[in-house]
Amino acid sequence: HDVRRLPGESDLCVAIGLSENTVERWSSMDDGRTWIRTARTQCESKCLLYTLALGGGERWDDLIIAAGTIFNEIQVWGANEGVVRASCVGHEGSLMRVRFSDDDRAVYSASDDRTARVWDISSSMASAMSSDEGLKLS
Repeated sequence: HDVRRLPGESDLCVAIGLSENTVERWSSMDDGRTWIRTARTQCESKCLLYTLALGGGERWDDLIIAAGTIFNEIQVWGANEGVVRASCVGHEGSLMRVRFSDDDRAVYSASDDRTARVWDISSSMASAMSSDEGLKLS
């Protein structure tokens, strides 16, 4: 669902987000010729996904995940611990796409209910907020 280079790690590393609400870190000690999985974290909810986005800093410990579940909910969680930090509920259809804002303080989502929403996740990642109505697409 998403892949991101982690330039802040000591080795050549990438994070890969997977559809079973899991993220893996893959590292190469030989400039990309051989790769090994060096970390794997599954979100505590273990929910299947339609979409996923990776955000946060340049290191594994700072990586955050926005996971669009099969239950029309977005779960925001950290790669280091797998604990849901925020849940964004409001779409009435399947989530087609989630993305982080450039500063990682918001999550954008689009659904097959023909709405797009902006979710504020900036308040210590404790809660997510959205208006009752998203932008209606025609």
